[in-house]
Amino acid sequence: MKLRYLKVYALLVVLALMAAMTGCSSSNTGTTPPPASGGSSGPGGAKPAAPVKIGFVSSFSGTYAAIAEDQWRAVQLATEQINAQGGLLGRKIELVKRDDKLNPGEAAKVTQDMIQNDKPDFIIGSISGATVLPMNDQAKKAGIPFFGIAQSDAVTTAKDRGQFSFHEALTPTMNGRALGKWIANNLGKKVYYLMPDYAFGKDNYNAINKALLQAGGAEVGVAWYPLGTSDFTPFIARIRAAKPDVVVTAALGNDQVNLLKQVQSFELNKEMKIFIVVTDIQGDAAAGFQNLQNTYGGASFYWELADKDPTAKAFVDAYVKKYGSPPSGYAGYAYSATKLIKLGAEKAGSIEPEKFSKALAGQKYNTYKGEQWIRACDQQSFQSIFITRGRTLEEAKKAGREQYGFREIVGVVQADESMERTCEELGYKH
Repeated sequence: MKLRYLKVYALLVVLALMAAMTGCSSSNTGTTPPPASGGSSGPGGAKPAAPVKIGFVSSFSGTYAAIAEDQWRAVQLATEQINAQGGLLGRKIELVKRDDKLNPGEAAKVTQDMIQNDKPDFIIGSISGATVLPMNDQAKKAGIPFFGIAQSDAVTTAKDRGQFSFHEALTPTMNGRALGKWIANNLGKKVYYLMPDYAFGKDNYNAINKALLQAGGAEVGVAWYPLGTSDFTPFIARIRAAKPDVVVTAALGNDQVNLLKQVQSFELNKEMKIFIVVTDIQGDAAAGFQNLQNTYGGASFYWELADKDPTAKAFVDAYVKKYGSPPSGYAGYAYSATKLIKLGAEKAGSIEPEKFSKALAGQKYNTYKGEQWIRACDQQSFQSIFITRGRTLEEAKKAGREQYGFREIVGVVQADESMERTCEELGYKH
């Protein structure tokens, strides 16, 4: 009798367990498990689309570090704005960042590493003509759309440009043709050049001097200095001996700051005009009002353009609100390149490289400074160039700009395709 009761009891336990298991199984049939804590799902519970990755490479180490940080801030601002508007074709943008250390070999290495490990859909870079080319080469090999935001004459040639490469920055040829003529007509005919000994300096020297000579000017001397120079005293002695009307320099970043301080110390700016090929707010802020008087310069963008252009005002206001100070011209390049990715994707309805590039080539746009356009053959951006003059602190106070009003815009060279080499000269065949 006892054995029979035990058998019945065991049978009841088995049946209860089977019933419990059946109940658990049926309760989940036809349903999707809830997402893990912190997860999200798309419409109707669908998995959200993967983000679009934009890789950004610049020189966060070295003499141009402050400018690179400004570029990065602008990319982040543009990305936040695009994501707030629904993203890129409904997909959020995710950023990936690399430091090229202002070294061409490092630029190639970190870009290749980014492509292999992070798999970006687009790449933006850099700040130097020496590093933008190896980045472009890596993007070209991988078939990834690339946006150059550093001055380079080579990156737009048929030999070097990738099928999906765009150039948002000015080229040295464009810069030089505009500035050389303006210098000869407004500052003086006799020019001494003090240039950095790498692609940016050499390309600007060639373009400016050619335009200067065509405008009736004359070169009275040229000197080349290595990046990272802290003592310009030997060069100043040679410049003074040549007695030019104007000194033209392509010093940038810390080099520019060191040079301007020494020019002021030796009172060279009382004897001749100083023209800086690229002026920007970081260099001006570091040099200070006292070292900017009687200096002139070229600029792709200057923040006081916001007084006249609504698009510039929107960019400057958003940047100041987020970061507390006005953006630089290099920040403008980076901001615009990020916005062009959105424009191209929307025009193409796709981020597939060939469709994207075909849709963006030839487009007119206004992202931050007025109308620009992309020439179809070389995918180079055409844009106005501004001439600035350094203010004294008293002048800045009078203008109500004593905090950041280091310069004022005194001239504009309007965008025109005659500023650049022809498509045929660049090696393109129709």
